[in-house]
Amino acid sequence: MDQDVAAAVERMRGLRERTAAALDALPEPKAAGPRSSPSVARLLDRLREVIADAAARGESLAASGERASSVVERLVRRLEADADALARLTAVIEAQDREAPQ
Repeated sequence: MDQDVAAAVERMRGLRERTAAALDALPEPKAAGPRSSPSVARLLDRLREVIADAAARGESLAASGERASSVVERLVRRLEADADALARLTAVIEAQDREAPQ
């Protein structure tokens, strides 16, 4: 399971890097012209930051989800083991009850 978590984190990291590279490859806004202003450039920069932050948060959430899934899986295995132990104990008690004089 830990390998799955590591693989998921690595996939998210790769996705984030590809997204950042694609954003970096976008052409810079044209120099200030009649329809362009410094505020537009600031907005585009801010948008890039928001996208990068969202990608990082997505990676973090994916890793957290994988860890939670791993914890739940371990809990289920433990509960199944306890259920098996209880079934064996019940069988022993029933066998003793059958052998006991009445």
